[in-house]
Amino acid sequence: MGEVSIRTHSQDFCPVCDRPGQRYYRNLRDDLFEVGGSWNIDKCTDNECGLYWLNPTPHVDDIWKLYIDYSTHNEVFFSVKYTDIFHRFLQAVRDSVLSTKLDYPLKHSSALNKFLYFISRIHPGWVDAQLVNSFYVPWIDNGILLDVGCGSGSSMLTMKNLRWNVVGIDFDKKAVKNARSNGLTVHEGWLTDQKFPDNHFDRIIMNHVIEHISDPVALLAECHRILKPGGVLVAITPNASSWGHYHYRKFWRGLEVPRHIRMFTSNSLICIGQKAGFVKNEGFTTIQGNSYIRRSSHAFRKNNSFDIPSETKKSRIFYHLWLFIDGWLSFIAPASNEVVVLRSRKG
Repeated sequence: MGEVSIRTHSQDFCPVCDRPGQRYYRNLRDDLFEVGGSWNIDKCTDNECGLYWLNPTPHVDDIWKLYIDYSTHNEVFFSVKYTDIFHRFLQAVRDSVLSTKLDYPLKHSSALNKFLYFISRIHPGWVDAQLVNSFYVPWIDNGILLDVGCGSGSSMLTMKNLRWNVVGIDFDKKAVKNARSNGLTVHEGWLTDQKFPDNHFDRIIMNHVIEHISDPVALLAECHRILKPGGVLVAITPNASSWGHYHYRKFWRGLEVPRHIRMFTSNSLICIGQKAGFVKNEGFTTIQGNSYIRRSSHAFRKNNSFDIPSETKKSRIFYHLWLFIDGWLSFIAPASNEVVVLRSRKG
């Protein structure tokens, strides 16, 4: 990407708790999409909050310039549906996880469902993968789900296949075009400009979106307004208090300057949920993303590039083995995972 002019402004106080910040990283550069300039990151001086933010921060009207060559432009390809006995069995186990943990309709007898769920618990990492792929949102019949920052629509397609009525929104023109080409209903622009009616959606999801937003409290307040009473918001984002950030520091993949404007901990996510008016806010981590974020962080530190080796059969086997181990390790140190989740419910 060539040099572009991006207006910025100073942000000396935490945008979540209003405490002063202190300089944590200086003169970072964008080695992923080569947006020009050098960037600093500040950290909130309140350790209970722990938010990191870009300072100076890009002007909201220039944020689109950071995404000219961004990955959300990529076209979405439909996954292959397997029909062999093994994959049908895995699908049945997955259905038992969704019905037990997220209240999806039973597809088997109650006794068989309990047995299949018992089997799934042998592999906590696999169970976690099914939940994060379903965005931890509890089922509601004929529910309307909004995907904020939907990109080219991959998450929308996943939720549509789970029988949700899906709507998306993104400010990225190319991504919106790709999503619409798959027959998806997608609005273009910022959420606050859409003027959705009050109490309209049952569920709202944000998959690695909130870190790109200058005013996350205002965004969540708008989500609160358009959610129905009892509605649920789920936001997934890199975990600033993870082991990877502690170990790789300025090389950590989760920083991704200058597109990641805010970097959250579970506490700072809960704080913005409360400020936005949600009555129940949960912050927890997922092991999904541990492998990719740590491998790409290692590659960046070693080779000044986020590129990681192409997947092979051997690496795929290693991934599943590590997913199994990581699933059990997460019981010991859940806060060290690379991705954190906010799940908030409207009263």
